[in-house]
Amino acid sequence: ETTIGISLPGLSRDLSFGYSTYNFSIRATDEGGLGVSSYAPISIRVIDINNNAPIPTNSPWILNENEINPSTTVIFTDYDDPTQSNTIPFRVEILNSSGFTLSGPTIIGIVVIAE
Repeated sequence: ETTIGISLPGLSRDLSFGYSTYNFSIRATDEGGLGVSSYAPISIRVIDINNNAPIPTNSPWILNENEINPSTTVIFTDYDDPTQSNTIPFRVEILNSSGFTLSGPTIIGIVVIAE
């Protein structure tokens, strides 16, 4: 009987480089490696944790103040679980909000010049 352990972190299910399942085989050989061998398939399912922040995918966002109804779309991608179809609740805050406010529902927010 043998226990298989993962000694270092490194398995990831996060896209674009990870997988939700890792499959491989192990070989057991008797007589010090000179005897008969057999193989066993191993499947490791990686359980997702929320360990990555959403990443802005279309920055920088630049608006000219003389535009009529200026607007821009802000898109974030969360590689923790892209199968959620962008239905994950989130919160938007304006840092250093001097002169700006945020209004509107939580999914579509409007940045307003406060002065």
